[in-house]
Order: sequence, then C-alpha cells, then structure tokens
Amino acid sequence: IELAGQASFNGTVAGKVHNPQIAGQVQATNFVYLYTPAGKSSEPQPVRVRAKRTSWFHAAHEPSAEPVPKPTAQPRRIHVDQFTGDIQYSLAGVTLHHGLIQEGSARLNLDGNASLENGRFTASSPFQVQLAMHNADVAALQRIAGLDYPMTGILNADLQTAGTEANPHGQGHFSLSSAEA
Repeated sequence: IELAGQASFNGTVAGKVHNPQIAGQVQATNFVYLYTPAGKSSEPQPVRVRAKRTSWFHAAHEPSAEPVPKPTAQPRRIHVDQFTGDIQYSLAGVTLHHGLIQEGSARLNLDGNASLENGRFTASSPFQVQLAMHNADVAALQRIAGLDYPMTGILNADLQTAGTEANPHGQGHFSLSSAEA
C-alpha cells in the first residue's frame, strides 16, 4: 500500500503476540493498493524433449531443454479515495462490517466474514460476503481486472456469496447504464 493521505485505527488489540484479537474501525484516505494477480504456479514448468531415434532399436540422446518460465503477472495499481470499515480479526476468523471503498463517484459497500485456520484462509474455510457497487465506471473496473474490452458505461450491482473456496455459491443482479460497446 502506498499511502498519500491519512490512515487510522481506533480499536483494541488484545491477547498474546502470537494469538492477537483485534477489533475496531479502520479509516484511510488517498492511497494506492498494489495488487498482483495470483498465477496458477510461479515455478517454471519442465519442457519434455523426445529422444531422436537413429534406428528402431537405438535412440540418440540430445541435451535436455531448459524449463520455460511462465510469464509473471504485472502488478496493478488501484487508487482509492477513501476506505472505512469495522474489522475484527483473530486466528479463527476475520470480519468486516460497514465497509466502504470510494473512488470518485464509485462506491463499494462490503460486509462479510470468513473462518480462518491458524490465521489463514483455506479452500475449506467458510465465508460470507455481501457487496453493493454503485456508479462504477466499467472502463476503470476493466483496468483493475486487467481486461480491455471496447465497452464503457456505469455499473451498479448487488451480490451475495457464501460457501467455501472449494464450494462457493451466490446470487446477485446488476444494471449497466450509459453503455457503449
């Protein structure tokens, strides 16, 4: 995070250093969140080279090829005018209530929680998220997502999702106004 504005936390931190319980309100203004999309694997994948046959019974050996590294995802810079939210964190779970992210006239309201295993979200960790997006510029959302479709407009959406990473489900609706494609 690159902070150009102000940030504050008004709350409590209790428990032991290796097992904290944190609760309070977080506020931040005028910051950039650097986001690097997760790739499927950051390790290079080996390239298999078949041996060249000189005859049916004998194979000539060629030097093995070097692994070809996968292209790395480029970090994305997401500017945020304002963030506020009531948070709770422990090694067993994380909660965000009354979350608000604002950038220009776009607003994202968030409310959610997730169970954690020793402070980590896993594929079997239950979660629940509700979000409402208002006046979001489609071109700006595409830049954040790393997309570039010839489409513009204003997006409003409501989404409720729950489950686990391995078994998510949800519902929602959206409307697109002033759209051009």
